[in-house]
Amino acid sequence: GKPVIRGLGHASVVTVTADHCILQGFVIEHSGGMLVDENSGILLKSSNNRITDNELRDVLFGIYLLQSGHNYLGNNIIHGRPLPDFGDRGSGIHIWNSSYNTLERNTIFETRDGMYLQNAYHSTIRDNRVHDLRYGLHYMYSDDNDFEGNLFYNNVAGAAIMYSKRIRFRHNAFLHNRGFASYGILFQSDDNCVAEENIIADNVVGVFMEALEQ
Repeated sequence: GKPVIRGLGHASVVTVTADHCILQGFVIEHSGGMLVDENSGILLKSSNNRITDNELRDVLFGIYLLQSGHNYLGNNIIHGRPLPDFGDRGSGIHIWNSSYNTLERNTIFETRDGMYLQNAYHSTIRDNRVHDLRYGLHYMYSDDNDFEGNLFYNNVAGAAIMYSKRIRFRHNAFLHNRGFASYGILFQSDDNCVAEENIIADNVVGVFMEALEQ
């Protein structure tokens, strides 16, 4: 079945520091609650790993990639802590200073942001389902990324693309993102982005753009 790895309510439940590891088929739950310490269900500090078919629940951050490249994250279910204030939650998948990662067919809900990328380059994000959180996908200073075939719904914003270049996104759906100042897609200070064949429907504002050059 799915063995349960249950944390003690502090720190991260699983930390991976070796390269070329496979973590598959577990229920991982009950991490610590310190945002500044990256308390996560799974904390990756290595590269070339496969994290697949896991269920994460009652975790602050779901999967946190810390200077960790060339990883594959697929078919995971991440249920965060539905704290009233989004700022007190962690992201479902949080990528910091890490490149060449692939996120595919994950389901993420009730976290802060579904997938948050900062200083993360050459990432591929495909066929994920993200709902009931703040930003479905959030780029900060992350260039040369692709995302396609994702479904973002019932969020504050489907995607927030900020201070990034050469983002390409195709065949995504941004649906019913509602609430005060809600957007299907938010662009802030981005350059040379390409959007093709996306569906943007039933949002308060479909597309909001500010400080774009091209």
